Amino acid sequence: MIASGSLLAVTLGMLANLSLHAKDLGVTGQATALLYTMIAACSFCGKAIAGYLMDRLGIQYCGYLICAFLSSGLLILFVWHSYPGLLAGAVVLGIGYGGVVPLWTSMPARTFGAGSVGRALGVMNPLHIPITATSAPLAGYISDTTGSYDGVFWMYGGCCALAAIALTLMGSVISSSAR
Repeated sequence: MIASGSLLAVTLGMLANLSLHAKDLGVTGQATALLYTMIAACSFCGKAIAGYLMDRLGIQYCGYLICAFLSSGLLILFVWHSYPGLLAGAVVLGIGYGGVVPLWTSMPARTFGAGSVGRALGVMNPLHIPITATSAPLAGYISDTTGSYDGVFWMYGGCCALAAIALTLMGSVISSSAR
């Protein structure tokens, strides 16, 4: 729940705030719409890539790659305050976004068994609400009070790190229970 909730917070929060960050950089209208088009197209590719890699590398390592893509996209947005930087960040974030849902829905099957997926997701989803519902408003608050999205990128980078730690712990639990 911590891994998937943290990654969902990043995806939902950035989707809600990317256009505001772009507006702060002087980008509006169709140019902003192109950012979301790039995210959608790359997310589609990210889903296929994540599904393929989960079958070959496993959920844990694929999760690390998703965290790396999201963190890299955030880093691009943090470093390059230009439209090409926004586009590059959107592409990299989009690939990472695509992997979040397949990862989120596969973790319960791997952790609790295929017969328990419905119950596990039923418990996880309400627990995600406080994390995901506060993500976008918190990002807005941070940018409003600091005048920059830099703190938001750091916060979401921390969420990716937290997800990677949770994936590591999840892998340890699965490994020890398999023995």
